[in-house]
Amino acid sequence: MLLITVDACADSITLRLEGHLGSGEVRELARYRMSRRLARYRHVSLDLTHLMSVDHEGRMFLAWAHRRGDTLIEGGATRALVAEIADSPGGDGDDDAEESGPFHAANFRTTRALFSP
Repeated sequence: MLLITVDACADSITLRLEGHLGSGEVRELARYRMSRRLARYRHVSLDLTHLMSVDHEGRMFLAWAHRRGDTLIEGGATRALVAEIADSPGGDGDDDAEESGPFHAANFRTTRALFSP
């Protein structure tokens, strides 16, 4: 289970993630991340300090978010994961991966956000 707390300001938003970031949660989080509601913010941060576990799809989502320019805020349990993502090849915003990757909007039937700031 994933709990998301939203802290929004005029031009930035922080999504505080708590619990488990797994495949089911990733799908909903990615849908929200690509929504028009978040498009208006210039700076998006993902606070990972309270994540307990992250599966493969969760790691893929976080790497995708990092490539988009989102800030990943590490915690004790996520420090190594964030370092791995930051140091990985392709972390420079590869546009081709963005257009066809697993988190492209075309992979979702609806873009309706389930969360609101």
